Amino acid sequence: MDDRWLQLSPAERLEQRLQWFSTPIVPFANPEAEKAYLGRVRRLVDVYKVEEPDRVPVSLPVGAFPAYLYGLDYRTVMYDHGRAAEAWLRFNEEFECDHLVSPAMLLPAQFYDRLDYKLYSWPGHGMPNAGNGY
Repeated sequence: MDDRWLQLSPAERLEQRLQWFSTPIVPFANPEAEKAYLGRVRRLVDVYKVEEPDRVPVSLPVGAFPAYLYGLDYRTVMYDHGRAAEAWLRFNEEFECDHLVSPAMLLPAQFYDRLDYKLYSWPGHGMPNAGNGY
């Protein structure tokens, strides 16, 4: 770790992280996308700094809702990561939340299948494949 970083106070480190967050390092598809990103960042930074944002940021704890919304069941998103990614990408594009909504908490079923994992049950492993996935 850089010695300069170690010399920073917690408040200075937070400020540096927020500055990195506010300075995109990738090119945007168009100026509107860049403007939307910077607006969301400003909104979130204001909230992190306990300042009044232009509006309340939207961050939805949606769980597997994007899968069901676009016709997938829980088993499909656990085993077909491409289709799951398409559903969550579509959800993010359609609903434009201020935070990325991701399927990160879904079980990587093939990994657990190979381990013959016993602590969880999921469709195809201790639960029926059909139905709504619960």
